[in-house]
Amino acid sequence: MKKTIQIFLLVIVAVFSFTACQKEITNEEAENTQSTANTQSTARNTYMGNWFEISYPADFSSNPSGPIEVWEGIEYIETDEATFVSENGEVEFFVFSPQWSGEPKDYLIAKENEEILDEKIEEKSSESYSKTKLEIIFKDKADAYTRKAESTREFLGDSELHLVFGIKYKNTEVYDKYQKAYEDFKTSLIQFAD
Repeated sequence: MKKTIQIFLLVIVAVFSFTACQKEITNEEAENTQSTANTQSTARNTYMGNWFEISYPADFSSNPSGPIEVWEGIEYIETDEATFVSENGEVEFFVFSPQWSGEPKDYLIAKENEEILDEKIEEKSSESYSKTKLEIIFKDKADAYTRKAESTREFLGDSELHLVFGIKYKNTEVYDKYQKAYEDFKTSLIQFAD
């Protein structure tokens, strides 16, 4: 009887260990699958403008895409601003990053078909430095899209820097879906100086 109980307990331990091991393998496979999915969804391309480099989702198209210039073996597009549109067309990212200052062609003004929903200005300054952040939200009058522009101007002595990011999206669900990709886009910016 004692041997039967010992064998029974060994069988239970073996079954429990096997089940736990199977769960561990299944969890590991799920993590690997999730990791692969995340890698695929975060694939990025790099865009080089006159004085900047930025990373954007690989399934987006960039504009302008030419003409391509070459300087010391480095290819770039001769522009200070660019747009990046998702494959399905539901979202568009924008960047304006000149060497120093300047204005984007028309990104900070309402187009004829747009109205301004909201505008916020935040200013910081000290004796030799000031920074102004402007956020404007535009809405298409036919409700086809919303566009958000984020402008940052920094003044240090006689130097001025101007940077603009933007996102244009069909609705709040689309904005929520692409918000992380947009944040990654903004933080990937590398600005060059002479």
